Amino acid sequence: MKKFWIGTLGLFLLLSLGAELWIGSRPLLLRFENTYYAPVFSAMRPGKFFGEDYAWETDYLKLQKKWEAASSDNWLVMPLIPVGPLTIDLSQSPPAAPDALHWLGTDSSGRDVLARFVYGFRTAIFMSLAYLTLTFILALILALMSALGPTWVDLLLQRLMEIWVMIPFLYVAIALVSLVALDKFLLILILSFFSWPTLSLYLRARILQVKEQDYIQAARILGLARHRIVCFHILPEIWPFLLSFLPFFLAGSLVTLTSLDFLGFGLPPPEPSWGDLLQQALDRPHAWWIAAPVLLGLFVVLTAVTVIGEAIRNKQNPRQTQNSR
Repeated sequence: MKKFWIGTLGLFLLLSLGAELWIGSRPLLLRFENTYYAPVFSAMRPGKFFGEDYAWETDYLKLQKKWEAASSDNWLVMPLIPVGPLTIDLSQSPPAAPDALHWLGTDSSGRDVLARFVYGFRTAIFMSLAYLTLTFILALILALMSALGPTWVDLLLQRLMEIWVMIPFLYVAIALVSLVALDKFLLILILSFFSWPTLSLYLRARILQVKEQDYIQAARILGLARHRIVCFHILPEIWPFLLSFLPFFLAGSLVTLTSLDFLGFGLPPPEPSWGDLLQQALDRPHAWWIAAPVLLGLFVVLTAVTVIGEAIRNKQNPRQTQNSR
């Protein structure tokens, strides 16, 4: 069962990372006036580049139909599902039910739900990893300063951590993001700024345990520099502890980002996100195809991440696993 969840998560990641190759509005290969192009890997090309009368990005589906109708030597190869997360289709009144082109239907603006689901997942994973990395770095630096620094620094940072933990993180984050023009980097920065205290407290406790070990005391007696002791003796000991936290923190990051998007305080539209799909589904309960993939995706991803986290913890502490059995 463990392999099933891990394999499913791997499939999700693989499909999202290579999304442009199977679902997107840009051709994989295009031949125009005896020259070949790969628009899926290049920058935006305006319609005028291909002889059209507009300056915005080329509508490749219309261009393909035009070339086919004229029996032109020009041709293009579209992905399996030739629609992107920002492609608007108003041929049916949105939200439209699933059909041959839109496998999971369209949302309230006529955009393809499957495309927004896949691209939204990729955005959420990358942002969660960036959020996790920045938070871990900040928490680790402050934990090292607290555990290895002078007593007054430790006391000051402990009081700061205790105050910071009591701050209602989500409410403050919502208040801040509602006051500034938001982008991905700023959102990650704000979230990380309020997420480090709990992890830092755990790391401080672990560092205090490690620094009392005999080999650390021996390294000090031998006169090793503090940075060498930290890099070559303390950090390798706390890395397994950090690794066991990583999957659960990643799951929490994904839920936090989805929640902010759902509440309207996350990524600005029309950026694809799972939270935006859930918000649309809340207003249109009859359009089951909008919410269903997101709920299923959250269930699969969170279950898989939890299974991975438990496997890492069991690997780090096999005795506890055997005793629990």
